[in-house]
Amino acid sequence: LQANNQYRLGSDGEAPFGDATRQRIHGLSFGVDRNNWIGRVELQAIDRTEEYGRDFGEMAAIGYRLGKWTPLFSWARYHQRLNEDAGAPEGHRTRSFVLRYDIDHKSAVKLQYDIWRDGSGSGYESQHGDAHLIAIAWERVF
Repeated sequence: LQANNQYRLGSDGEAPFGDATRQRIHGLSFGVDRNNWIGRVELQAIDRTEEYGRDFGEMAAIGYRLGKWTPLFSWARYHQRLNEDAGAPEGHRTRSFVLRYDIDHKSAVKLQYDIWRDGSGSGYESQHGDAHLIAIAWERVF
């Protein structure tokens, strides 16, 4: 994917939008659903060297079906490689623990616990930081 993009400098707080510049987005995804095992790996690279540098994201997840129950663990990371004059990089990691229960073939309930660890450079304190999140969801296919 290639597009023009505008962004705000996160390390500068409420800075105005920058000029529209070209970005290229590359992504790759692998998924496995074999017998009771579920696995997924995703990789993403965004080239914004005209603006500030490059963004990278990775995610891996593995789960196992036990009847109507599916426990799943995932790990994700986002990080930047910046041009020399671009300021502090942004980066964070997330681990998720999920327990899903299939009510029937069209609906499920899910309990998810996320652990977010911020690894950003200075200037992102007001926007990020470490966090824990618990989510409960009901999913339904119509």
